[in-house]
Amino acid sequence: MPVSITATRLALASAGVVVVGLVAGLAFAATRPAPAAAVAGIMTGVACQTEDNCLAVTASGSAASWNGSAWQQVGVRLPAGALGGGFGGVACPGAGNSAAQCVAVGGYTPPGHAAYTVALGDAWNGTAWTPSGLTTDAITWQAAVSCLSATSCLSVGNARSPEGGYQSATAYSWNGAAWTRQNPSVPPANQANAFNGVSCVPGSFCMVVGGAESSPALLSYRWDGRSWQRLTAAAPTGIGSPALDSVSCGSATNCVAVGNGASDSADFAEVWNGATWSVTPAIAWPDGSTSPRVTSVSCASPSYCVAVGVIDRSPGNTGGGTGRAAASLWNGEKWTAVAVAAPATGRASLFSAVTCPRPAFCVAVGESNQYDSAAGTTELTGFLTGTSWRLAG
Repeated sequence: MPVSITATRLALASAGVVVVGLVAGLAFAATRPAPAAAVAGIMTGVACQTEDNCLAVTASGSAASWNGSAWQQVGVRLPAGALGGGFGGVACPGAGNSAAQCVAVGGYTPPGHAAYTVALGDAWNGTAWTPSGLTTDAITWQAAVSCLSATSCLSVGNARSPEGGYQSATAYSWNGAAWTRQNPSVPPANQANAFNGVSCVPGSFCMVVGGAESSPALLSYRWDGRSWQRLTAAAPTGIGSPALDSVSCGSATNCVAVGNGASDSADFAEVWNGATWSVTPAIAWPDGSTSPRVTSVSCASPSYCVAVGVIDRSPGNTGGGTGRAAASLWNGEKWTAVAVAAPATGRASLFSAVTCPRPAFCVAVGESNQYDSAAGTTELTGFLTGTSWRLAG
């Protein structure tokens, strides 16, 4: 049967909202249509070239740049005639006037096809966007992107037919000017699977992770810019229907991936040492917290990784607006909880993506809304300096 999506999204404001950046069970990437332009307040990806130069994207197809003191809205262009669109991830490998200063991926609704979404890849040069439709295949969504260089990036996600059926992992490479479909050896089409995360070590390789409704359930692939190698991820003990949902590589011989199972409190992490994957000690969340879900991880070095997500949700909640943003720090041996304050009295919060340009400095993005409600959704950003988070939004 198809991969199930039971997201921990706080605000599913409409049937068109893209469920991305938030995990449960096997499916981290979205298979829903792209959101209408009116859907706002859900930040899904962030990338920083420096501490005062970041770009964040949203599920509603908008973007904002960070100059070190404030966020500024950035106008986004979608392909001609698009009925709407949204982003799942962003990467900023370039510098100055390089050809691919930033690349954002997601999906858009093409003219005449309001019922489905096709993959989208936008290049940002610091001044203007160059939009590209990656494929005409429906329904296709790209959840994450990372880059080997300013002119070599890899986007991953999943696709299925407009009639429904099984979803299948997809990948596209970017050469600074055009996108090319990649064809890794994924599980058969009748075994639902999805790519959820990717992290590239500049000049070396990209690590791709995901999940499948088959055995083994965890997907892990290595791409060197030309060829694919399937790896064997470590199966976490006692977690049903696990999937890897985000990955970050601090070096060519060290990557950390995080994921979740189908039930509440089924988060886990594992580390790649250049040859094998192994499950880490449990991710640490604040004392007394319940129902954790991990959504993203970023490593500034092999001994400094930050995972983010949400804790204290109502069990099984998939959009009622409960829980609060949370974070945990990996030092190469163990996880330590890092306290994150609630954004305001009576408001729920969630971090959906994080990036750490250097040790002891990270930027996380997500959303906040009225507690126990999908109403009043606003964009949420958090800045980790040392061991303290500062929230904005």
